[in-house]
Amino acid sequence: MNYYNKLLFLIFTLFTFSARAEIVEKELISNPYFQGDMFDTWTQAAGSTGLRTFTEVDGEARYYWYGGKSSYSAIYSETNMIEDEGINANLINAGVVNYDFSVLYSSYSRDSDKANSSVLFYDEDMNVLLNDITGWVNVNTWTEYSLSGIVPTGAVYSRVYLHASRASGTNNDGYIYSPALMLSVTDEVALQMYGNLVVDSPMMPVSAIAFFGSMFCVMRKRRKSNHV
Repeated sequence: MNYYNKLLFLIFTLFTFSARAEIVEKELISNPYFQGDMFDTWTQAAGSTGLRTFTEVDGEARYYWYGGKSSYSAIYSETNMIEDEGINANLINAGVVNYDFSVLYSSYSRDSDKANSSVLFYDEDMNVLLNDITGWVNVNTWTEYSLSGIVPTGAVYSRVYLHASRASGTNNDGYIYSPALMLSVTDEVALQMYGNLVVDSPMMPVSAIAFFGSMFCVMRKRRKSNHV
């Protein structure tokens, strides 16, 4: 294989394995239905936990969480956005990463037990940079609540807390189902400047493309000179 063909093969290989579609969204909660051993992905912060079947999909149960028999219960899901999820820290520090949180609440119809959620972002030393809350909610039918905003610059960790408070009765009937925390980027200029939201498999840098383009021109000139 001559130099010209080798170069074409190298460029084709690099584009094939390096180029990829832009990643502009990433979900951070890995177990929103509290399946399997839920404490592999959730941590009990206070009180106790109860689970009941919400629905079944493809023969697999999905559960909603409630506060067991404690007067106050809380659990949280935590992730290191940079190391665990591969989130592009440059985009976070540019202030262009959005977060959207959603959750379903309900309660037992004969009491005033309540549910609440909070979304927190921390720096690398676990200092709180942002704490966004839905507030305490008492509803007797499944109702969706949401939060949204910008991930603060310097954020490394995220946590989603689920809270349940008992007003009366034996069970803590603040019911919570399907919490979701989505990160996204809509700023096209920032994506072009800093790369994908998830950078575990980055696209080929523009500088690399320019380099191989120049090499292509050099090899082409050399090939022509050899045929003079």
